[in-house]
Amino acid sequence: MTEQDKVDLVVSMGRKFCPNYKILLKKDSKVQRAIGWILSKIGNPDYMTSYVTTIGQTSYLPSAYDNGADSGLWKTIAHEIQHAKDAQSVSGAVFGIAYLLPQLIGILGIVYSVVVGIALLFGAPLALLWGCTSLLFLAPLPAFGRAYAEIRGYTVSLAVNFWSGQLEDETLYVDWLVDVFSGPGYYYMWVFKGWVRAYFNQKLQELKNGTFVLDSYLAACKVLSRSV
Repeated sequence: MTEQDKVDLVVSMGRKFCPNYKILLKKDSKVQRAIGWILSKIGNPDYMTSYVTTIGQTSYLPSAYDNGADSGLWKTIAHEIQHAKDAQSVSGAVFGIAYLLPQLIGILGIVYSVVVGIALLFGAPLALLWGCTSLLFLAPLPAFGRAYAEIRGYTVSLAVNFWSGQLEDETLYVDWLVDVFSGPGYYYMWVFKGWVRAYFNQKLQELKNGTFVLDSYLAACKVLSRSV
């Protein structure tokens, strides 16, 4: 079975939960290219080359996949379908806002600051400058919504790696997850490394002793993981 066959299988499975789910290339999206440019300026130069991103019911593949699927992409898509499933449950807009907070306030603060700067030139009161304090939210503050979404996504990643027998070095994998949550890739969304390590070690033990709780999507992922 080729990697593309595996991707097709997981997408087919995912569409039972998210009927409108689809995959596109980042290079073909003006919005993704704009996001990539912004993120390259604030600490994530690999967004367009290495990160799969899901917005609503669409997953955008980075340039690493421009020539087709390679080893392990099916597991990444299983992770991304969890995001699509979560977005579907609350609406894409609500999911997106929760994911981007609190930095979204800082981004809006940039727009506000530009508007106020122009207004001041025409005699607007200096008191309007207080709103510019929203720029403080551009700092790498803990991002509860983003961390929660990625906890759910990377729990799927951990599980499918375990079920497919591809979790070769458990300690190294958990170390990588800790770096993912505390590093620049997700803008330092959750720097509490001890908590992240404890959570994923607990999930790993649950997978080993059979107490890992399965919802309908995880159950489908388990069946698929053992068949590819």
